[in-house]
Amino acid sequence: MHHICFLLCSEESNQIQLVTIRELFRFADRTDSILLTLAVIGSIIYGIIIPAQFILFGKMINDFVAYIINENYDLSDRLPDLEASTTRTAGFYVMLAVGNLVFAWLGMGLFALSAERQVHKMRLAMFQSAIYKNIGWFEMFSVGELNTRFTEEMKIILDGIGSNFSSIISSVVCFGAGYLIGLILCWDLTLILLATFPLMMLCGIVMTKMSGIYTNKELKAYAKAGKIAEQSISSIKTVVAFGGEHHQVKLYDENLIDASKYAIKKAVSLGLGMGGFQLILYADYALSVWYIIKLARETETTPGDALAVFFAVTMGSMILGQTAATCFEALASARGAAFVVFQTIDQKSEIDASSSAGKKLENISGALEFCHVNFAYPRRPAFEVLKEFNLKIPSGKCVALVGESGCGKTTIGKLLQRFYDTDRGSVLLDHQNIKDLNVSHLRRHIGVVNQEPVLFSTTIAENIAFGREGVTQHEIEKAAKIANAHDFIIRFPKGYETLCGERGTQMSGGQKQRIAIARALVRNPKILLLDEATSALDSESEAAVQEAIRKAGQGRTMIIIAHRLSTIRNADIIAVISEGHVVEIGTHEELLVLDGLYSSFVKLQANYDDDVEEDGSSFDDEQFFHITDNGARKLTSLVSTIDGSQAKTLLVFDHVDNIKPISFTKILKWNAQEWNVLVLGCIGAALYGSYPFLYGIAFGGVLHTMRYNSRIEEESESMDHDSKHWAVFFFLIGVESGLGIFLQNWCFSSAGEALTKRLRKAAFSAFLRQDMAYFDSPENGTGVVCSRLATEVSSIQGATGPQLGLFVSSMVTIIGGLIVAFAASWKLTLTMMAFIPIVIIAITLINYFLGANDCGKAADCYAKVIEESFANIETIASFNRESERFVKYHEAAAAMHRKARKSSHYVGVITGTIMAIINLSFAVSFRVGGYLVTEHEVTLKDMMKSIFTIVLSAIVIGQVISITPEYSKAKRAASRLFNLLERVPFIDSCSNDGKKPNHCHGNLSLSNVIFRYPTRRDYKVLRNFDLSVQSGQTVALVGTSGCGKTTLMSLIARFYDVTVGRVIVDGNDIKDLNLKWLRSQIAIVSQEPVLFDMTIRDNIAYPDSTGNITDKEVIKAARLANIHEYIITLPKERIKTV
Repeated sequence: MHHICFLLCSEESNQIQLVTIRELFRFADRTDSILLTLAVIGSIIYGIIIPAQFILFGKMINDFVAYIINENYDLSDRLPDLEASTTRTAGFYVMLAVGNLVFAWLGMGLFALSAERQVHKMRLAMFQSAIYKNIGWFEMFSVGELNTRFTEEMKIILDGIGSNFSSIISSVVCFGAGYLIGLILCWDLTLILLATFPLMMLCGIVMTKMSGIYTNKELKAYAKAGKIAEQSISSIKTVVAFGGEHHQVKLYDENLIDASKYAIKKAVSLGLGMGGFQLILYADYALSVWYIIKLARETETTPGDALAVFFAVTMGSMILGQTAATCFEALASARGAAFVVFQTIDQKSEIDASSSAGKKLENISGALEFCHVNFAYPRRPAFEVLKEFNLKIPSGKCVALVGESGCGKTTIGKLLQRFYDTDRGSVLLDHQNIKDLNVSHLRRHIGVVNQEPVLFSTTIAENIAFGREGVTQHEIEKAAKIANAHDFIIRFPKGYETLCGERGTQMSGGQKQRIAIARALVRNPKILLLDEATSALDSESEAAVQEAIRKAGQGRTMIIIAHRLSTIRNADIIAVISEGHVVEIGTHEELLVLDGLYSSFVKLQANYDDDVEEDGSSFDDEQFFHITDNGARKLTSLVSTIDGSQAKTLLVFDHVDNIKPISFTKILKWNAQEWNVLVLGCIGAALYGSYPFLYGIAFGGVLHTMRYNSRIEEESESMDHDSKHWAVFFFLIGVESGLGIFLQNWCFSSAGEALTKRLRKAAFSAFLRQDMAYFDSPENGTGVVCSRLATEVSSIQGATGPQLGLFVSSMVTIIGGLIVAFAASWKLTLTMMAFIPIVIIAITLINYFLGANDCGKAADCYAKVIEESFANIETIASFNRESERFVKYHEAAAAMHRKARKSSHYVGVITGTIMAIINLSFAVSFRVGGYLVTEHEVTLKDMMKSIFTIVLSAIVIGQVISITPEYSKAKRAASRLFNLLERVPFIDSCSNDGKKPNHCHGNLSLSNVIFRYPTRRDYKVLRNFDLSVQSGQTVALVGTSGCGKTTLMSLIARFYDVTVGRVIVDGNDIKDLNLKWLRSQIAIVSQEPVLFDMTIRDNIAYPDSTGNITDKEVIKAARLANIHEYIITLPKERIKTV
């Protein structure tokens, strides 16, 4: 993490742009076209079935009403055959159940399947486009932002073109079919029902708009928090070395506060919108009920036709209104996300390594020339790095670039590789402007070793082979021998198959650089570009590597950027750069005669050099690299003497498969602080849960009113009275259920966001608390950890407040519904309860299949490939390995796609199953009800009260089923998270235990130390190591790369504990000292220094967050580090963000 760049323009000032719906499906191929055609047909038929079934319902109601009226007046000759009618109706409902199941799956399932296929192709196209972008493009985005594009934005598109799109089609069709039925059967009632539809739409649109605004702000706040997490985890050693855990958590928490505020505002707007929608809907019901009874009194309109119109129109309006609140929002979000994604895919890079355009020189000699080059980085256009830079490099010569930090040496290498184009001037290769050459062809002839070499999370052999496609094992070993890497590689138990770890964390600095040199040499380049390539090597290794490079460089052009005199003194040409241009040029001897900048540089270095040659022969490699066959067994035996829980922490990493599930109450305890809000939310849930049986009571009363004969004045007056009574009753249902919805959304969201914020902060703190061994595991890489913070914690919210609300509302619905239903007709109720086992079986099967197809591990691997690719884009571009990274990405994306494709059908199956169960329950209940009515065991009022109460209760249970997968996902995420929170590392930086001496004198000793890294237990890094350092002494650690020098620093800072032996500070074993206190006494400058995304001042003062460190102290430190003069040349001096 070096120069973290941000987009300069303000995105908030730009209006969100959307693609057309047609463009949204641009990745649909012929197979998708077939799937989509079938899905559209299924969605249309499913949309027609919903309102059409009420025609059947209306005819049955007419038969019931006619039967009761004629029976009341002893008109037995006019009695319809009610049992035959209900039998026929039951048969039609069974057919509808099959139709709903088939066409819901056909519509939603195939849309979801096609969406998975299309989004998979989008992912591949976007990665392929992004990986070939010029380096300047990557300055605009952090790795976290790019990861978001490949995960969150793709998920948004998937939601928009999947089952939600099917719901949009079916809801529009349902709305149109419902109103068409209404206009045919009773146009005046239809117009009355239509009067409130604009209000429903307005409510849905306003709710969607407000939700979209707050969602956008919430996501931006979470993105900032995610950026802090990514920087912290990827630089964990720097964070813990400076005791910056609390500081990073504080920064993270500050961004979570803003995100929580926006999320709560979004929930309030959703609650108001949905509550208002419920109120308008039931106000419409109230007006309709009054008018239906009025029609029955004053016209020849039959009750069945009126009720058929009522249900068909209101169902169409309700479904479309609900879709407007959710599915249309998902579609709009998908169109916005697609604009960003497609823009990335379609944007052509000015420097495109995938393009076949440009010349391809047959014989490259390697002659280079920089002519009047001026250049400023796109991120800082006002600050010119190179000014009228001129340099001519003859073919086959070795040129060393010398100058102070920031003078432009590394920039020259980037221009040569054409990561950027010059602002003015030109770079020539064999007298050809490199802008006219094919980019891939140009880079193929350049071998690069950077100052901070990048190794990928794979084997040593594959890292070396990264230099050239098709390289053999013999060529790999030959390059490793030239780079003086072969000897240490074969000492590893797995040799060339040893894993390097994320970003090469399993290798020492010197080992990393020698592997990187081997990677460059295996390329067999015409031009070698070495940017501080030997800075981490000991003198013996450097001499060997320099000699090997000189031999390999025969006939090749070499550009060396270095500060060591031993590295540059034998160069053919030495160019001294200052303020962006060459000020001195010549050989080592010639420049010394000039007595200029180069001479000053040599003299300054001599002051720090005691001229003592380092003799590596005194080091016995075997004492540092002793490997035994039973090493792992010995370590296990040793650790077994420690407390069992500690041994587990030291040796065992988290495996998701072994994590035990946790209870709902344990999760809820984390929400205990918001108990009053949760109680209020439960009251709201109870209010909402009561509407099904209240609806059943009201509808039974309306049908009871229909049995009156309007021609009899007394009964007509009763009908008039009942119409007003039930209209008010329906309106009150709307008030109480609307209030319940609002309270649920507001309260549970407030409590849920408080929980999410609390858990995110706790999880982030827990990650930072872990010891280094935890992060050495491939399972806990930066991308995986950040992905878990972003997804798992937010998933848990669905397992607390909303789950509690669903439980309360379901219990109220079920208990209240059963009381009402049993009071009306216990026989009919028991009959309908036979469907409960079907519901239970459906829930079990859904949970089983969704659990079996969880994308968790595949998604982690996917995120890891993205993070590794874009974090190391310069290395990938240097070696023309974009295609290789695309193959790895393709494999990770395909694994996730296979999992997701299997579960894509479940939404349609779930919806179809719920509707099928409702249809079957209608079939059975109407048939049994018809029998009970003819046997005078139940009235029409009680029959309908029982049926509609149970059916609406079943719908509520169905809604619970539909969110069961989310709850199951939340429980799995909670199990993983709480396992992390309860994981106490053996080296605990958050512990307050241990001694805190008043003073630290700095006496240090290591006694009989044996050490193995936890991830490589069969490889002994230190063996019987002894060292004693007195206070005030300066000690230099010298040895071959990989001998354990950096490991010693890690042991002193207690990143790891010694396997055997002791590390003692001022007479105290560091294990007995408080870890925070210990690290506060140590200052570390690592081989690969990390700068955070903050100002230069804050980086120097890190992790000071209290303002205790003054500007004067910061400037003093900068002067001592010889960086102050450079800082003040920057446009914003010390406040510039790095």
